[in-house]
Amino acid sequence: MPGPSTARALPRAALLGNPSDGYGGSVIAFPFTDFAAEARVSPAADGDRALVLCPGTPQEYRAVSWEAAIEALRDGSLPGDGARLLAATVARFAAAGVERGLPVAGELPGITLGLRTDIPRQVGLAGSSALVIATLRALARTFEVELPPPVLAELALRAETEELGITAGPQDRVVQAAGGPVFMDFGREPRVERLDAALLPPLLLAWTRAPGRPSGTAHDKVRARFEHGDADVVSAMRTFARLAVEGLANLRAGRRGALLELVNENFDTRAAIWPLSDDDRALAELGRAHGAATKLSGSGGCVLAVVEDAARLPALRGAYEAAGYAALIPHISS
Repeated sequence: MPGPSTARALPRAALLGNPSDGYGGSVIAFPFTDFAAEARVSPAADGDRALVLCPGTPQEYRAVSWEAAIEALRDGSLPGDGARLLAATVARFAAAGVERGLPVAGELPGITLGLRTDIPRQVGLAGSSALVIATLRALARTFEVELPPPVLAELALRAETEELGITAGPQDRVVQAAGGPVFMDFGREPRVERLDAALLPPLLLAWTRAPGRPSGTAHDKVRARFEHGDADVVSAMRTFARLAVEGLANLRAGRRGALLELVNENFDTRAAIWPLSDDDRALAELGRAHGAATKLSGSGGCVLAVVEDAARLPALRGAYEAAGYAALIPHISS
């Protein structure tokens, strides 16, 4: 087995269409390089099958084998969210690894698996899925397993939905696995199309400095309404998907004014069916008061502000910071 491996994954922000990705809709989103999650895999000594999660942290957990760590995940005995996230990722990787020539979980050699991230927590920038994607990449490098972007995204989604029971759609993992801006259609004939970052308009991200709710919690009630056929929620999901499709056409045609209208409609449609926090509304209203179109970048806590002229971004950033929010002009990964 090779030596230590380190891998990264980036946060993402959605331009249009979210949260319809979990409902057969369409989304335009992009990763950006201002923050990152990093996973490091260190192989154990020969003959040692122990799996160590989150070394050097209060959540450090040592299992005698991969299989034992997976069992601890499923019986609820892991010490915290970080260890649970790693064990869920390990479980999905081990299951997929058998199909790619690796031994079963109980026979895999020992490793130490650590994480670090500076992605703002629980503000809708896909920080948890970035940790999962980074971990899968590091495991794949260590064990010399190829994980093409579609497979990587699927494993990451299954780690969170099947192993941890989180309500989530696929867009975060698809964007992070792709590594650049994408248009995603999750309808009857799913497709993912890479986009040129130069197509995107001038953008700014602003978020609350206090962590919000986990994204799965925010999605649970809307999911339940959708599954019961709530007409308002079903209609909203169709609207979100339409906004992404129309947005793609506007991006290609350079129609920024029309694009900004769609961005505002995305937020307003969400506000009609979703419980929004005071900060979510304040973030959106502040940007609009300074001439930007605004929408939530993810599940809540952060807005994406869009303007026609990049010269307006510094003043917009200053307005958010003066109001006590964090803000940045993202460097989009291409």
